[in-house]
Amino acid sequence: MGSRAPRNPTRRNRNIGTSASGRGHDNRLVIPSRFNGPIWHWRDLGEYRTAKRVVRDRDVDFVVERTSRGCVHACTVEDIAYLLSHLPLQDWEGLSLFVLRQPKRKEALLNGVWGRLAYGGEIGRPQDGMFKGPAIFLESTEPDFGFSLTASMRPDSKAEFERLLKDGHIVTRKGRRFSLQCSLETIRNTQLYRTVLHEIGHWVDRLERVERPVAPPDWQKDEYDWRAELQAIYDERPPQEREASANQYADRMWTNLVAAGVIPFQRRLEFFDLDPADFVPGLK
Repeated sequence: MGSRAPRNPTRRNRNIGTSASGRGHDNRLVIPSRFNGPIWHWRDLGEYRTAKRVVRDRDVDFVVERTSRGCVHACTVEDIAYLLSHLPLQDWEGLSLFVLRQPKRKEALLNGVWGRLAYGGEIGRPQDGMFKGPAIFLESTEPDFGFSLTASMRPDSKAEFERLLKDGHIVTRKGRRFSLQCSLETIRNTQLYRTVLHEIGHWVDRLERVERPVAPPDWQKDEYDWRAELQAIYDERPPQEREASANQYADRMWTNLVAAGVIPFQRRLEFFDLDPADFVPGLK
């Protein structure tokens, strides 16, 4: 039986140049953020304008970030105000801020979303005027773009895919994936009639579980913070349960608004104190 060959110090380590040795860790494609870290990157706004609208005797603030890279905001301020005017007042109680945001290039690649709900915090810069409280964000997009989805879907993903079909996106099958082609009209359908209603559904869920319950009859102020306990319970709910609740609200309101003849409606192109180039393709 032969002995093992002695170690050759000139032999190249097989991990050199691979991720196992740390290669690429310092130049990974990550989302940059100036202030709050990657998880809060969407609060980091560039140049923006503000507008205020009165919807059913309530003041609603809009923050409209300047668009770039050929992107536009598919939903106008007047679109959102009109939709809000036909929703139950109690469903958006305390929710009076909408942010039309321009995502950075890396954000669109790594974390592209139609929109999101922020339950609180500060938005903007002190020199431009800060906004505090809950807000719904909608992301700008190119007026026509495409993306793909795997054809192997879980039930919740399949339900979302079917909603995209209802919104009018053109879908073709390519092997094991679906290719979706979006237009300005279908993007607006998804963001205005689906995303806004979905995020308000999240807000209604929190109102009913955290804000609206009354204190227990035997509660003493020096015992415990029962509202904070409700918030903790709410935060611990499984994401699937939260999403299901928001989807149920959005689907129900979509059905009611269609039956009432409220949606769909033509894009409302009154800009007043805003720049039309942020909403209309080809003006920049």
